[in-house]
Amino acid sequence: MSRQLFVTDFGNEIAILAERVIQKFEKINYKTHAFRGIPSGKLRISAASTGKYVIPYFLSGFMEKNTGIDLVLDVTNKSRVDESLKNNEIDFALVSVIPDKLNMEEE
Repeated sequence: MSRQLFVTDFGNEIAILAERVIQKFEKINYKTHAFRGIPSGKLRISAASTGKYVIPYFLSGFMEKNTGIDLVLDVTNKSRVDESLKNNEIDFALVSVIPDKLNMEEE
């Protein structure tokens, strides 16, 4: 017989507060980097699942040189990448075919 764990209301409140503390810490860290002239912030990239093999090749040098940048990489299916682009949730996308009806530049 297995036991299930349930998060209490108190536990949920603590989790929310902890997330806020982490976000504030990140902001302080980014501001400190910016004050020193170091590029900082989050770089959000979404890639279709086949992109997970090429992204490290393209980003490894960039990430080594820009230690103040936090990479948020979402490897998902093409429709989710398209949706993220449409909703302006990401900075860059890696897809094999440019989505229709979106005004964007190709590299």
